[in-house]
Amino acid sequence: METWTPANTATANPNTNNHTRIPPYHKENTKVTVSTRKLYKIYAKIKVRRSRKDVAEKLRDQLDILRHNNWPLEIYEKRHEIEQLDPHKPREQTDEKTYTAYQAFKEALISYYAGIAINAIYKKVEGETCYLDATAGIGILPLHVNNKLYPIFGSAIIPLITPTIGEQKFRRNPKPFKYVILAEKNSGRRKLLRKVVQDVRQRLEELELPTPDVQYFDDINAERDRITKLLTERCGYVLAVVDPTGAEIKWGTVKAILELRQQSVIVDVMFNFMCAALRRQKKKACDETPSHAFDGFFGGNHWRQCCQEGDNFGECLHDAYVQNIVNAGYAVYPTSIWRNQLWHYHFDLILKERDAPHPWVQSYEELSNWLSKIDETDLVNIITGRLITEFTNDKSRPLTDFM
Repeated sequence: METWTPANTATANPNTNNHTRIPPYHKENTKVTVSTRKLYKIYAKIKVRRSRKDVAEKLRDQLDILRHNNWPLEIYEKRHEIEQLDPHKPREQTDEKTYTAYQAFKEALISYYAGIAINAIYKKVEGETCYLDATAGIGILPLHVNNKLYPIFGSAIIPLITPTIGEQKFRRNPKPFKYVILAEKNSGRRKLLRKVVQDVRQRLEELELPTPDVQYFDDINAERDRITKLLTERCGYVLAVVDPTGAEIKWGTVKAILELRQQSVIVDVMFNFMCAALRRQKKKACDETPSHAFDGFFGGNHWRQCCQEGDNFGECLHDAYVQNIVNAGYAVYPTSIWRNQLWHYHFDLILKERDAPHPWVQSYEELSNWLSKIDETDLVNIITGRLITEFTNDKSRPLTDFM
């Protein structure tokens, strides 16, 4: 067997123009000259062991996808109404010490799991691969860091960008969602969302990348029967994103999405449970009788047992919601996103319960668990290019210790 070792230098024939001076490999003690075309073929056949990316790099990869080639910034500058209609716009004035980057955590998780899911089920299910965004928003999140704008794509654009641009980033063929439903109750935001989707679709088509069939709806609570009927007729797999700002999505709607399984449709749900927003409604909710919006959100009044809780009211509500999901035959993989000691949310991945662990969940859980340990300052350093390569739970140490 011949042993091949890397070559640092080589001598090419100076009288020819079709040879390279840096062949990649040579036999021991032998100098060789290869043509450029042959060199490319050699490179293509070489299998280089790539080091495993750490979780910070995985997060950065997703952020790169969500702000691909500054597309979100260009669309933001084109669509001036984005800032006005942004549903995540901070209540207070943004100053140099105020960040709004924490919203990027959930978008990164959606994009990451969409990439995992589409590779796991693509061409393995009967029917089309579909995506449902029950709270679609405007498709752009204008993140603010030190008064500088860092727009990224939101959950409504992820089904267009992650299975195409994202797959190409990792040197894989595009695996597009075939059918996308975007539900947004606010008519102004829905109108703007159509424009943003069209802007992205045009850019993808210019790159000769596939785009899905997109359909728009108003309030998903009112349209749930029609939407679930369409998904049943067309889809073999559905990734559903439910990202309410409070208690506006009724449990009956979420249950109807989960019950698509009964029609032989594989369903995964990513649900954002806003503990802080629900906790702020405690006094009104617990004092109001005989019912409150929470009754519709939880599918009953069992949530009232949490009224006896103090600071743990939000966590108690989340436990009650998780129990709803478990009772429906699904497992929950939670991620806790912290902005500060009082403000946080739970971003839950909901999968069908099974005896053996889902084989593709481990990688998601690694990123999820890591995100649960870092704060917005750490995310800001990734967004602005200062990549964290290590992490410790000791928050007393300065961030520069980990950079």
